[in-house]
Amino acid sequence: MPVPSLVIPRDNSSSDDTMLKFVDPTKEVNVGLWCLFGGASVFLGLRIWVKFTRLQGLWYDDYILVASWVVLLVNDILICWEYANGYVSQTGEWDKHMHIIINITSCGTLIGQAWSKTAFGVTLLRISNKWQKYVLWFCIATMNIFMILKCILQWAKVCDGADDYQASYRLKFCIYKKLRNDVKEGGQGLLLCK
Repeated sequence: MPVPSLVIPRDNSSSDDTMLKFVDPTKEVNVGLWCLFGGASVFLGLRIWVKFTRLQGLWYDDYILVASWVVLLVNDILICWEYANGYVSQTGEWDKHMHIIINITSCGTLIGQAWSKTAFGVTLLRISNKWQKYVLWFCIATMNIFMILKCILQWAKVCDGADDYQASYRLKFCIYKKLRNDVKEGGQGLLLCK
């Protein structure tokens, strides 16, 4: 008996209820990505427009937000490319190039999150007193160090991981899965605290 496809069209009228039916989420993911990107673009555009209409000009936090927006744009384009080129495949397996693109978008997401939170921290620096500035700089530095560490670990080999974690495109050092997961969870905790 042949193995059933993992992704079937929505209009499949098969009456076989024993087969698991997975739906290709590409349309929903693309709509969600670009709607959220549009919302972020509108808010960033309004922020920049207000700054120029009041003749204040842009400050460091604005430049960081623009950089974060560019990362978001590139990341969304790459995610759409992933879905169009095999992220949801008939066999459920990815080739080496797809793993590389997935790692790039994972790192892009981490960097975009960190930079948008950094922009907020820099905004708060403008209205803080001396001891609050020290706390904010500590938070900004710790969060960005964690994000850099998470990006490096994203590319590391995993000693007790599957074969795709041993691929040639990965960095030449090995970490254990538990450490990798602990660092990822710690970084997400930092993002939530900020």
